[in-house]
Amino acid sequence: MAVQQQKLTQGQDLANLDLKLGGKYRAWAIGKLLTVTQVSPIQNTVYLASMAIIAGARTFHQIRATVRAGFMPVMKVSWITSPIALAFAQKFLPEYMWVPFFNFVAFIIGTYINTHTKKKRLAALRKKVGGRYDSPSSSSDRRY
Repeated sequence: MAVQQQKLTQGQDLANLDLKLGGKYRAWAIGKLLTVTQVSPIQNTVYLASMAIIAGARTFHQIRATVRAGFMPVMKVSWITSPIALAFAQKFLPEYMWVPFFNFVAFIIGTYINTHTKKKRLAALRKKVGGRYDSPSSSSDRRY
């Protein structure tokens, strides 16, 4: 009787542990799903709109065109890098280092996206102008 009682207690403990882990995993999965479907698209849209304004877009249509053109590439980068960075931080970094680490990752990703976008914009401008385009900052061919 005592052995059955002990087995029953162990079984209940395992069931309780499973419920606790299941609830924790479920909450983690729901949080990740909300981040991917709600937070990331809003954050990336605001980022692209801000970058469009900084780059010189003045009308709503220019900003919307920039956001539409860059949204999926930015989301793909977010979908790839976010889980990798999160897994790395959880495995190797103490919690007090997470904010600086994620800021650094965001800086690197932002630099990559800006460089990629600028290259695409210059290539489109070269195609439009006919193969030759000097950036506005270069002064080698200016005549005064």
